[in-house]
Formats: sequence, structure tokens, C-alpha cells
Amino acid sequence: MRVLVTSFEPFDGHELNSSLEVGRALGPLPGVELSWTTLPVVAGLCVERAWEQVQRKQPEVLVALGQAGSSPLVRLEDRAVNFDHFALPDNSNQVRTHSIIVPGAPALLRTPIPLSQLHQRLQALGQPVQLSFSAGSFVCNHLYFHLLHRASARLKVLFVHLPLLPTQPAAAHVHTMPLERQVECVRQTILACVELLSGMEQEAR
Repeated sequence: MRVLVTSFEPFDGHELNSSLEVGRALGPLPGVELSWTTLPVVAGLCVERAWEQVQRKQPEVLVALGQAGSSPLVRLEDRAVNFDHFALPDNSNQVRTHSIIVPGAPALLRTPIPLSQLHQRLQALGQPVQLSFSAGSFVCNHLYFHLLHRASARLKVLFVHLPLLPTQPAAAHVHTMPLERQVECVRQTILACVELLSGMEQEAR
């Protein structure tokens, strides 16, 4: 199965982004044709860059990675909301407040991946995951909403938020998770997604 993984570049003056470091370290996965790309932390542009890769690689699954500094666990994001609200500028100095992302689109869109089953499988494997029902209102949610809005029935999209790494400067005051632990969790998340979706396809035949 073809899988595209996206990561974000560092932002807000930081030198690292955990999603970038994890994406870089993923390596090959059995039974998966894996592609990886890095996106700018820029509303609008990140969507176009991601969609260029979707059109080029034709993935069946897209796992978008982002960094959540307040999270102690790897978060499986259930939904994105049609709402931008960030006073912290993105990497092009855009600030968006009380803004609709896609006029006329639903207020929220949910991933078609069965997250309850995915969560249970990952917990059974001892992975440090939790379900999340808010991807925020910054560029992560902006990207997620656009991807869910554009995706056809063939493309299954999931956003995964990652904790900070112990090597990140802000990590002295927040929860962190070692790189190796995050990489293994994302690898297992991708493999579990592929297994679940393959099973759903067989049942539908």
C-alpha cells in the first residue's frame, strides 16, 4: 500500500520540530511503499505542497505529522475544524483570527480511518497513544481540514500530533518523549492503518 507521510519544518524560532525528526528517521516499512516530504509552516502553502505530493505519488494513505508541545503522548486526531485562529505568526508572518478555512464547507471533518480500532491496536502493542478531538486552530488543523476536504474516497487521511523531544529547548518545562519511542509509535501507527484499511477493503468486496 502506498503511504505518504508529511512533516513540518521548525517554527517559532526553534531549530527542531519533532515531526521533522521523526519523519526523517522512519525508514522502510514491510508491505508499504513509503514516501515522505517536509512542509512549510505556512497556511495555504503547506496545503499546496502536500497536494503536489499526493498528485505525484498517488498514495492510498496520508499520515500528516505535527508537533504539539503540550502533549505527553502521541495524539491520533479524530477531526479538523473549519476555523483558523492563531495569533502566533506562521513562518510567513501570517496571523489569522476567526477565519473560515474553506467557505461553504462543513464546520468539521473527521478522518475515515477507524480511530477506536486503531487506538486499541496500538495500546495493545504498548504504544503511547491517545485519541484527540481537537487538532487546534494553527497550521496543523489548517492542513488537516484542507486534506480531508480534498481527499477522495480512495485517500485516507490521518493527522498525528507528536510530543516535544528531550533535545528541544522548551522541553525543560514540558513533557517529552525520546525520538526512538516516537519513531516506533509512528511506524506502528502506519502499519496498523494499512492492516485495518486492507481488512476493510476485503470485507467490502
